[in-house]
Amino acid sequence: MKIKKFIGIFLCLLIVGLNFALIKNINKSSKSEEDKVLITLWQIDTFPGGKGSRTEFLKRVSTSFEKKEKVFISIYSYSLDSANNLLSKGVYPDIISYGNGLNLTDFSKIDATFSSGEFNGESLAIPWARSKYFLLYKGDLELEKLESLTVLDYENTLPLMALLKENISVKNIEFTEPSKGVRDFINGKESVILGTNRDIIRLENKLLEYNLYPLDAFSDLYQYFSITTKDESKLSYLNGFINYITGIKVQEGLKNLSLYSPYYDISLDEERLNLNDKKPTFTINPFYSKEKLTKIKDLSLLGVKGDKDALFKLENYYCKI
Repeated sequence: MKIKKFIGIFLCLLIVGLNFALIKNINKSSKSEEDKVLITLWQIDTFPGGKGSRTEFLKRVSTSFEKKEKVFISIYSYSLDSANNLLSKGVYPDIISYGNGLNLTDFSKIDATFSSGEFNGESLAIPWARSKYFLLYKGDLELEKLESLTVLDYENTLPLMALLKENISVKNIEFTEPSKGVRDFINGKESVILGTNRDIIRLENKLLEYNLYPLDAFSDLYQYFSITTKDESKLSYLNGFINYITGIKVQEGLKNLSLYSPYYDISLDEERLNLNDKKPTFTINPFYSKEKLTKIKDLSLLGVKGDKDALFKLENYYCKI
């Protein structure tokens, strides 16, 4: 009887001890979470990538960074229109990942620098990934005799400026929805199209014989970071995060997205993309509004058809890298 009573008391004490330890660990964990700096990041896709999700890539990278620093990074994916709507209402995250067409006016200075991300002598944007333009064609390609061209169109990109920096003129330009343009190319309805990394990925495993002409001189297909926090105490963490993502270890992971690094020569798995990776020497400023991009797009259409006045005006928009 005494033994049973002793065992009962022992089990009660054990349960109380375990509960106390559990509560202590929960409190410790909660306190640890409270001690972390909360960072909000918006991801906005404004140009065609290669494959996979840039948002998921950033989530994986953020998890690794969180283990190194006392931060918790909350990532939200927005369309360009949704992001612009929030920004117009004064709603800002701590950091934004974006491309062309974002109406962003309130920045914090970034420690690192990249020429196209500088404004009035301050570094306000840093790229972390890039894509590229290509002419995809069947048979022979005589650029000096190119009469017609189908451009796989995305609203906020400027593919014709890539043609202009290669001194390529075309009389007839047709814009089409990208997936349709690729289908027409596969089915033989189109013999030359202007596309990007994404379109080459679409043609993988199609057993289609075609060639690439890389448009090396210009690309506006850059994914940038800009710091927009209102809390100066977060700046060191945000700059640390940017340095982490633009470092070689994380940049090597871009091959999983079939995107190029703005900084390093990293081999991609796709042979066609890997053989034609030459960094561009020109881009545009990422701070242009959607209205300004429309103006540039209209000028580039005139320019590629030989309008000298348009060509002269466009030179003001190219940014040397």
